[in-house]
Amino acid sequence: MRNLTKRPDITIDSVSTLADWRLNVRICEKFQSGRIILTGDVAHIHSPTGGQGLTSGVVDVRNLSWKIALVCKGLASPSLLDTYSEERVPVISEMLKITTKLARATFKAKPDADALKRPANLGQLGVHCRWSSIVYDGLQEGDVQFDSTNPEPPSTYGGGEDARLHAGDRAPDAPGLVGPHGEAALFNIFNAARHTVLVFGSSRAAAVRAAVGKYPEGYIDVVILLPEGSSEKHEGALLDAQGHAYRGYGVEAGVAVAIIRPDGVVGALLKAEDGVELYFSRIFSV
Repeated sequence: MRNLTKRPDITIDSVSTLADWRLNVRICEKFQSGRIILTGDVAHIHSPTGGQGLTSGVVDVRNLSWKIALVCKGLASPSLLDTYSEERVPVISEMLKITTKLARATFKAKPDADALKRPANLGQLGVHCRWSSIVYDGLQEGDVQFDSTNPEPPSTYGGGEDARLHAGDRAPDAPGLVGPHGEAALFNIFNAARHTVLVFGSSRAAAVRAAVGKYPEGYIDVVILLPEGSSEKHEGALLDAQGHAYRGYGVEAGVAVAIIRPDGVVGALLKAEDGVELYFSRIFSV
């Protein structure tokens, strides 16, 4: 304690309680079966090292909530709930490995020198589900097949992989968007109850709106983003005045449309508007 606090004057006069603490590390094989759904500590327990528990539980619920809402309203098939385990179990499995490794380095007579150092990926900003059967990455090579375009990567926490944005990643923010009501950012636009379809440029706007119009009203927002420096006028469009959206979502690499799920995950990156129906056909049943 003196070494950690840099306070050599700290003394311990007496110990009032001693307890035998044992590390428990467990995870359910799946987090949902029929009408039974598990989240947070009910689905997985682990070492407190790394501080991953609260965030993991919140992300569990965020992943699940929009799906169960659509199912309960009869707008999606109950099979959509299967993707909750599909997307979260691999992430939690890796989290258990990370926190257990930290615990073994910390809870011993002589802790490792770097036991209290925490890698940046524990912030969970890189956590993803690129392998999910309901996300589609149109920048991947090969045919348009949900089950084959997104193989599960070595790490579900991100880092050390392809630096570009992928379907299944956390959607990035983009400040400096200028519209008829002033300046905004994507994080102000995304909605926890609706999908958001970002259309880069106005040429595909009509086709995207037509595709979205086939699905239940009020569950999908369409946002038209014009490039930095554009003088084009399009009703309701936002100007990406600082270029953050176009760069962050890979427009230069070929992305024309990006679909953001209610939980803030990139559901699809598309080179053309015809992929919009392909994506939503896996979400909605009507």
